[in-house]
Amino acid sequence: SSDARLPAYVFETKGEILDTKGDYMFVKFGHVPTPAFWLRADQLEKFE
Repeated sequence: SSDARLPAYVFETKGEILDTKGDYMFVKFGHVPTPAFWLRADQLEKFE
């Protein structure tokens, strides 16, 4: 996709870190039927 914006569920749901490699984390978000994807650790915040 050429759209650089992230979908709302990334910000509104709790993500689960499935794997880590270096500075990257493989994250699955909420209960949405979408695949997990890699994000840099500095792009993530603790969900409270």
